[in-house]
Amino acid sequence: MGTWGRRASAAVGAIALLSGVVLPVRSALEKGWGDVDPGGLAVASVGLAIALVGLWTARRRYDSAEVAAGLARSVVRVEQEAFAQLLGGDVNGVIDLSFTADMTGRVRGATATGRLEDVVSFYRGLTPGRVVVTGTPAPPGAGVAGDAGAGKTLTALALVIGLARARADGEPVQVPLRLTATSWPGGTIEDWLARELEQAWKQKRAQARLLLEAQLVLPVIDGVDELDPGDAPGPGSRAAALMAEVNRYQLGTAPAPVVLTCRRLQYEALEHGQVPARTMALVRLDRVSPAQARAFLEHRVADTSVGRAAWQPVLDALDPPASASVTAVRPEATALRRALDTPWRLTLAATVYHPATGRQPADLLTRAGNGTLHQHLLTHYIDAAVTATPGPGAAAVPALDPAKTRRVLTVLARYLHANAAGRTEQGQALSSSDLVLHDLWPLVKARAIRLQDALLTVLLNCGAWVAFGRALPEQPSKPWMYLTGALLLVIALSCVEAGAWPVPRPLRMPRLSTVFGLRSVAEELAGTVWGPTLLGAVGGAYFAARGQMRSGILAGAGYGGAVGLAYGLVFALIMCLSNSHVPRTDPGSPLRGDLVGGLVAGALFGTTTGLVYRLVADPGAALATGLASGLALGLGGRAWTRYTIFRLHVRGRLPWRLASFLRRCQQAGLLRTAGPAWQFRHRELQEHLAVAPPP
Repeated sequence: MGTWGRRASAAVGAIALLSGVVLPVRSALEKGWGDVDPGGLAVASVGLAIALVGLWTARRRYDSAEVAAGLARSVVRVEQEAFAQLLGGDVNGVIDLSFTADMTGRVRGATATGRLEDVVSFYRGLTPGRVVVTGTPAPPGAGVAGDAGAGKTLTALALVIGLARARADGEPVQVPLRLTATSWPGGTIEDWLARELEQAWKQKRAQARLLLEAQLVLPVIDGVDELDPGDAPGPGSRAAALMAEVNRYQLGTAPAPVVLTCRRLQYEALEHGQVPARTMALVRLDRVSPAQARAFLEHRVADTSVGRAAWQPVLDALDPPASASVTAVRPEATALRRALDTPWRLTLAATVYHPATGRQPADLLTRAGNGTLHQHLLTHYIDAAVTATPGPGAAAVPALDPAKTRRVLTVLARYLHANAAGRTEQGQALSSSDLVLHDLWPLVKARAIRLQDALLTVLLNCGAWVAFGRALPEQPSKPWMYLTGALLLVIALSCVEAGAWPVPRPLRMPRLSTVFGLRSVAEELAGTVWGPTLLGAVGGAYFAARGQMRSGILAGAGYGGAVGLAYGLVFALIMCLSNSHVPRTDPGSPLRGDLVGGLVAGALFGTTTGLVYRLVADPGAALATGLASGLALGLGGRAWTRYTIFRLHVRGRLPWRLASFLRRCQQAGLLRTAGPAWQFRHRELQEHLAVAPPP
């Protein structure tokens, strides 16, 4: 059937449905069911069938190129913001890092060296496109070990943004999708990508399946080194298990493209344990040169006459002018170059010694010389970031208090640190890096929170069904037993849902002005309406057969089908509003949307229930029934309810408006966003807060 045929079928079905169901039911309500025309009800059934078939066949197959381009545009929008956050909001301050690539296995590439601005062209020249991004370990005497803060995430973001822009412009490249390694649930890379596409990027299941089947998604897995505690993940570690899945991930008969970031020490441990990712280009980021460090500081904190005067000793120590004598270079200057040779440590220094803090930058030389600089910067970073960041533009978001900020972030850092040992709750591994609001409830008294949530859900459902029973007219004992059985089933299912992990179900109005939005509405109608309608028709026929209606079985089926159709339309509308295709870029939006979604869904369901019960009950009983049923659906077993119970348990330890607090920390540069989660600005800051005593 062609496009016009499908549309005509849907239109004819809708007209038949209106004439065959709505009008007879309205007539029955006005004149009584004894005057219902059985022929009209027959037309109603046929019309309903035609409408459902028409809506179902009106679905159009998604175009993979169209879906990929839309996803790429969303990726660019989201990751550009994340890129700016890593640079403190100043994209002009990016350091053009250099890198060297070593090809392993059957990887072929045009170049083996490059700079950050060349990373996209370098990657597109690889065959296959499989990369591990690491850093260069710090030299002896730097005061720190390893390659922390070398710019691995920054490089991954630059690659993601460049490739996504190319796909959005129509070039035939894969859409890069950045995944936090600690969010890996186990299983295959394909299953992980499918979950992220549906949950974080709000792709419909059919779209996600289409993208994966066409191999149009490039997984960019950030932070493999954070999967396990310690610096030497062995063959039995989570990192090794992920490497095994990466090695099994293939495109046809060849290894599939994938990008990883991992600290050098941890990746070398995987190599020594014979469990590295195979057939990869190993990209090693170089340390920041003294000239690059000087240019960065000149732009960030020494761009005024006052700032330059204060920072001049540091600038000259890092990169002496050509006129300076070589013999004038002091040992502490050499130590400072080693201590400030990564983007992260340069950011620490620029923040802690920001002019607003009142500290003298020359102190950097002294602390670099005695080896205390790095810990000093981490210790005072929170206070300096809060002091150096201007207050928010909106008065509704208060300024941060340094002591309170450190105390709250320490609680969260210790929670994440405890999860690094592989802690699980309800069979789900807890993240050691992601702060997701609706997943924070295991932080304290997880069992009590689950039980209280389940109890509240049971009470809400019991209240709704008590209202149902009081509003119903007298019924025979057997049907009432059936209704009671249905009640118990609903309560049991609600308890099971409340005892697991509630997932936010926000409502957002689809864009009905687009073909995509209209198609989504048609799909939800076709997939949701038929169930309640059929159930209502069967139930109405049953009660008519039992003699509980004044008309025959056909009239009872028509009445029940009309009621079921009303509920089906309500649930279809709720489902349609729930299937938003906007990615969750604000970590606070899922819970806000869940609350609004619960209230809207409860209002729709409660209003429908009240109107239906008004046919058989007095207005007061109908109102009570609608209100009780709306509360049960709107608040029972929802993520917002679980989160509210959690907040009651942590009052005094965490702020009540936790989302607002975390958002303000993000503005101050203490946190960053990663899809629907907040993360600490850098892993070193999180680890420092988790184990270090307060200053």
